[in-house]
Amino acid sequence: MKKNYDLLNYSTIDIDIHIQKIISYPIYLMLMTIFSSLIMFNSKKFKSNTFKISIGLFFCVIIYYLNNLFNVLGTTAKINHFISVWMPLVLLTFTTFFMINKINEK
Repeated sequence: MKKNYDLLNYSTIDIDIHIQKIISYPIYLMLMTIFSSLIMFNSKKFKSNTFKISIGLFFCVIIYYLNNLFNVLGTTAKINHFISVWMPLVLLTFTTFFMINKINEK
């Protein structure tokens, strides 16, 4: 498909972004699983399950909009397509390591 787009002089940025997303998807799932378990470990002091679910949904929305923002920046070629896919994962990794460090301090 990429060769056909090149022959027709279409932009191949969307194809490159999609390939990078396919490669990074298992890492994304692993990071999200670790992140969600850390939220549950850190929220033992909250008795209400509704509050825990609200915190989880809040973080899900934030992560979704960060992914969407970087996707738009990559599609419009404001940043490199490689960076547009992997930067949200790097931010999620740093956040996860920060939360793991806080658990280890306790």
